Amino acid sequence: MSAIKMLKLDFLSVRAYIKSYILFLIYPFLFFDMGVIGIGAMCGVMFTFLAATVFSLQEKNRMERLYSAVAMPERGVVRGRYLFLAAHALTVCLVIIPLTILASRFTGRETSPAQALLAMGVAFVLFWLTAGLQAPLFFRYGYTKMRMITYAPILVIMMVPFIVFNYVVSDNTRAAISERASAIADRVSGAELAVIFFALGIIFMLVSYLCAVRGYRGAKG
Repeated sequence: MSAIKMLKLDFLSVRAYIKSYILFLIYPFLFFDMGVIGIGAMCGVMFTFLAATVFSLQEKNRMERLYSAVAMPERGVVRGRYLFLAAHALTVCLVIIPLTILASRFTGRETSPAQALLAMGVAFVLFWLTAGLQAPLFFRYGYTKMRMITYAPILVIMMVPFIVFNYVVSDNTRAAISERASAIADRVSGAELAVIFFALGIIFMLVSYLCAVRGYRGAKG
């Protein structure tokens, strides 16, 4: 029950920032030329920024006092926060569906259900890879101290492909890369890869959760 209570507190905390979620969805549109896999990758990374908002608000508003006032146990805080992150992971997978449809209309390339499922898997595993790294550090050392350290790799993941794909490689090379990626996706079962990515994401989540529990106890003790 404490985890559910914490989850509700987190959603109430970020409710005023719902417009940011809509604005962040614009960014993956820049990657339509990279295909649905590129869209999935960017969605997975972008949603980590949104999920981290709750850590910023926790520190800014000194929410620890509220957690103490409502007798929230340490494990309940961490469990509730990871339920909050899991909700974001589920949301990013659902967002892939309309984005892939729009990508197909804008680029003229049809997207198979297997490719869309693979894009969801990519988004899911990248979300937990990045959020799973951030959360234990935020719990242990605080958002302000760790945000630049944890955001640097994310910014590299976001900006380097965009710069290279749009400003470095030629149009012919860009088309060849897209065709090659599509050919690989056609030869390898997208559904099988998606299952692997979802499994890896769950593993990252569980390992991150265990580290976060220890880190939060260390910060409190």
